[in-house]
Amino acid sequence: MYRNLSRRRWGVAALVLVLASVLSAQDSHYWSQPFGTRSNLLGGVVIGSVNDLAATYYNPGRLTQIEESAFLLSARVYQFTNLNVKNGLGRGQDVSQSRLSTVPGFTAGVFSARILGSDKVGYSILARHRAQAQFVIRRGDSVDVVVSEPGPEFLGQEARLAGELKDDWYGVSWARNLTREISLGVSTFLSFRRQSGEARVLLESLSASNRVATAVRINEYNYKTLALLWKIGVSAQFSTASLGLVITTPRLHLMGSSSVLFNDVVSHADLDGDGQPDDLLVAVYEPDLDARYKSPWAVGAGAGLTFGRTTVHLSAEWFGPVDKYIVANTETFVGQSTGDTLQKALVDELEAVLNFGVGVETSLSPKFALYGTFATNKSAAASGASFLLESAPETYITTSDFDLLQVGGGASFSVWNADFALGLISEFGTQTIRRPINLPSPSQEELPAGQAETARISVLHLRLTFGFSLHF
Repeated sequence: MYRNLSRRRWGVAALVLVLASVLSAQDSHYWSQPFGTRSNLLGGVVIGSVNDLAATYYNPGRLTQIEESAFLLSARVYQFTNLNVKNGLGRGQDVSQSRLSTVPGFTAGVFSARILGSDKVGYSILARHRAQAQFVIRRGDSVDVVVSEPGPEFLGQEARLAGELKDDWYGVSWARNLTREISLGVSTFLSFRRQSGEARVLLESLSASNRVATAVRINEYNYKTLALLWKIGVSAQFSTASLGLVITTPRLHLMGSSSVLFNDVVSHADLDGDGQPDDLLVAVYEPDLDARYKSPWAVGAGAGLTFGRTTVHLSAEWFGPVDKYIVANTETFVGQSTGDTLQKALVDELEAVLNFGVGVETSLSPKFALYGTFATNKSAAASGASFLLESAPETYITTSDFDLLQVGGGASFSVWNADFALGLISEFGTQTIRRPINLPSPSQEELPAGQAETARISVLHLRLTFGFSLHF
């Protein structure tokens, strides 16, 4: 009785979590957000050639190349996202969604003083990661989910997922010329990271004989962490070429807190396949847990090669792996209806990735230039990560494991003592996944047990950025 309901009961939720991981798990892509004016137009491919205030982030050693004091404010970043999942709900049942959002910009400044000699000191405030997503799927179908009774039954399904990620960096930078061509710089960043996830699913079935079965699952978490990290950069500047090397340290944990909620309720559904209705209640809530977030070592190198009025920018950056670790962990508890000793944990694991890119800058006049860029943006998420709504004892906070490509460009121009930049960057990728389950549909026959079809995810991000800097 209700065996099909038990086997299919989280089908809607599985799809919702696939969609949400595509839009919200930006932390698995290290090159998603470029900063600065000219650096933004080049997609951040400026590790060895950055010459605006984004040097505080990309390579602090390049701060000595900024000859005058400046203040930069990268204004609004508008992002349009389109997601399409072919066969997402089943064969011939596609899902698509679009949304427009804004991302906080980048603020930085640099100054020199007689007491500093040739040294430069700068500061920066940047939104290292920003993501927010919310999905709701509701369906009502007439399908055969009660194996012991003939004919179809009513099956109501609803799933909701909301997620948010914010990681703000506050930095102070210092740079010094070691020789006429070579300079060294260090940026110290304080990271304030917040991430939350909420997943809820409800399924209810009514048979022709008025027999009712329900299944409810709620899974929520949130955590906050405070940490320090450093970027150490070396730069070499020559007449027609520049080189750069930058090392980013892992986070030094300062403090963190979190909360975890899990609630799994099933009524009158056949959970063990014996033909008899079963009931289930397993719930835990821990509002005051410790939390810790880790990031990898990273090493980047870049160059800028000038040919007349054109400069070619090259960059590559390797991000090391992070072994599986616990972000937050509940105390052991006993399932209310099962008597089993259980524990719920938030975990993370990151794989090593290598990103590379090329950018082209052409100066049409001393005050006007055009830019173009291409770069990879690979995912560091570990394969096989469990989704938020699964009943596994471990829930991964990073699940988006598809790689992206970036193509974009723009223009910069100067007016009096101000530099302006306007650019558009397109980020896109596709991924074929094994659909966890096929949603019951009156027009679709059930797949044989143990089999599942695939769904193809296509994602497109368009980011329009306007920035300016003032010189004084």
